[in-house]
Amino acid sequence: MLRTKKSSIDKIPLLALSRTTALGEDFLVEIGRIVANFALLETELFALINGLLGGNRVKSRIVTSELSFGNLLNLSASLVKAVHGDEDFKRYKNVLTIVSEAEAIRNQIIHSVWGMDYSMPRSAMRNKRTVIEL
Repeated sequence: MLRTKKSSIDKIPLLALSRTTALGEDFLVEIGRIVANFALLETELFALINGLLGGNRVKSRIVTSELSFGNLLNLSASLVKAVHGDEDFKRYKNVLTIVSEAEAIRNQIIHSVWGMDYSMPRSAMRNKRTVIEL
């Protein structure tokens, strides 16, 4: 049996890692809800792509496994157009707009640093660093 040396991270209790923000539990629950619901959306997108590819889950996983969410949307759009034609594709584009907007909001939320805004009760503040074009 191969034994690996424990890293120093193994010595840190998981509980300590989960208590490193000043954000209230109710805010954390909502952020978690967004993450969990978005994972369900990704699962539904995979199911759609799988169906459009004929239902072969192995081949669908091969095709989709390394794709970003945006590329999964593009793939699904191409497949809807190829399989169902222009009329359904036009309707599906409306769905894509809504889902793309949801992804943008989700990305803002999960890729931000959150903390409490102590100047206002029951509020949180968000900080997001971005690249500045020179």
